[in-house]
Formats: sequence, structure tokens, C-alpha cells
Amino acid sequence: MHFGMLWSLRNPPAYGRSLADLYRDTLEEIVYAEALGYHAVWLTEHHFKDDDYLPSVMPVLGAIAARTTRVRIGPYVLLMPFHHPVRLAEDAAVVDVLSGGRLDLAIGVAYMPDEFDGFAIDRRTRGRRHEEGTQILLGAWGDEPLEHHGQLFDFSGVPVTPKPVQRPIPIYLGGTSRPVLERVARLGVRGVAGRPSADDMPFLLEKLAEHGRDPASVEYLPFRFLWVDRDHERARRVATPYVEWIVGNYQRWHGASEIPLYQGDINRHCIMGSPEYCIERIEDFLARGAHAPIEQLIIQPPLLGIDHAESMRMLETFATEVMPHFAQTKAASRAANASGASSGP
Repeated sequence: MHFGMLWSLRNPPAYGRSLADLYRDTLEEIVYAEALGYHAVWLTEHHFKDDDYLPSVMPVLGAIAARTTRVRIGPYVLLMPFHHPVRLAEDAAVVDVLSGGRLDLAIGVAYMPDEFDGFAIDRRTRGRRHEEGTQILLGAWGDEPLEHHGQLFDFSGVPVTPKPVQRPIPIYLGGTSRPVLERVARLGVRGVAGRPSADDMPFLLEKLAEHGRDPASVEYLPFRFLWVDRDHERARRVATPYVEWIVGNYQRWHGASEIPLYQGDINRHCIMGSPEYCIERIEDFLARGAHAPIEQLIIQPPLLGIDHAESMRMLETFATEVMPHFAQTKAASRAANASGASSGP
């Protein structure tokens, strides 16, 4: 099984770091992550936040492409409603070319009212923008000039260039709601940026069958907050204040959006502890998701990039003490598991 690592380049006001230092150190951490054997590097996007949450993933992905040679790179997730899809198709193609064909795109619907207000976009259009944007990306990377005639966008004979190395760039749709799962099946994208529940898996399998898709061709990309240290108590002591701050942020954001996530004990949302503890919790996470086996788990440390020395220490500890345990772990056949999912986990 592979592991990806997720950076948000957040800079809490109380911490007061120079953004130039934060960005420089983050690039150093990413280069180190590649050297340590991580499979993928991911960036996440939000807008108008007082901690300078990364709003522009494509420029930073270009910088990462220029500093690395092997690791997969991409946004997890890019907020499609805030991007013009033709311009995004161009930007993604350029990054894919710069990286030699290493870009993946996890594309989300977006949910926060203040972000839609800030861009003067009607939040009620987010599902349509998600769907049409994905269709336009796939069309723009094809051999023929772009043709798209939808409710929000209308293009005729647009010669979008350059073309990416990968034809097409792999796309994962963010979210596990049934409308998103239906889009995954119908639009023919690589997979889901998340993991469907056991209750929703039969729905996805039904939609895949309707569109003639092999369940084994669909990939799932879930993530977990995690912080590891060889000293279990030190891991919890270092990470807990940041976890409380981050989870508190998400509770407010989701509350404003009427999305009841990140409630209750922070230990439900973040794995914090020794390598042995983290291995046990990851194994439990994988077992509970056997209905949708995964080949890559994305790890989001709560303070990665905020404290450079701690971040470098964490990257090394996870790579040397946790990743080897899963090196021989192979996801069970997606086809076999998917076939059995309709009868329950």
C-alpha cells in the first residue's frame, strides 16, 4: 500500500511565521518526503482564511514539479466552482508537462458560504459547476477542439493547448455523497477522493454497472489526520494543540455549512502516538473500509510545515517506522471486494 502526504501551508496567527519561510521550508519537506519514499504529495485549497490557508495550488504544484522527479503530485481537493474550467485545463496540462506526467487531480464541490460570497458565485450552482467543470477538463485534453454546451458554460471549437503528458490526467471526485458517486460512474473518472460508506457502496456499484464500468477500475483516496513520534506521549503533547485548533476550525466551517462533521473527541479524527499505535489505528481504519479497498492512504499531519524541525522529524519517523509495516500489504482485488459489497461488509 502507498502513502501520500498532504500540505495546507496554514500559518496560524498566533504562530506568526514568515510566509516566505513557511513556503521555503514546505518545499524542503516535500523534497525530503520524495527521498524517503512517499508515493504522493498533495496540496489542499481554501480561501479567505485568517491563517493564510493555501488558495492557489497550481503555482505551488509547478514549483514542486520542478524540485522533484518521482513523486506523484496533485490537489486534494481543488475547489472546482472557483476555477474557470478552460483555464484550469491549461494550468493542469502545464503542470503535468513540467512534472513529466505525474499530476493527479482530486476535484471537490466546495461548501463554505463565505468562499462563494467572496467570489460572487451562487452556492446553489456548485454541483453543476463540479460536473460541467470535470466534463470540460476531459474534453479540453482530447485531440479535437473543445466542444461543450451546458447550463453554465458554452464552448465551440476551442483549441485548448498544451496537451498534458497523461491523456487524460487522472481525476478523482471529492466527496462521498450519492450525487458525487453517480458522477464518478457516469463521467468515467479514475475514482473517489474519499471512501464511500458500506451503505452507499451498492448504489455506486449499481451506477457503475449502468455505465458499463468495471468496479475494479475505480480507486478510492481517503485521508486521515495523523502525527507520529517514537515517544508516544511526546507525539500527543506536540500535536494536540494543533489538532484542537484545526478540528475547531472545521467544526465552525462545517457548522456554517450545516455539515455535521468533526464532532466529538479529537481522538476520533486524528491518530496521535507511537509508530505501533499508528500502525494499529491505520490497520483498524483499513479493516473498517474493506468494502472499498484502497491502494493509497493520504496522511494529513496537523502541523506539517508549521514547525519545520518537527515536520522533518515526523516525515522521517512515519517513513521508517510505519510505512515498512504496510510495504507488503496489497489491497484485495477491487473486483472481488466490490462484488461482495452489495451484500454488506
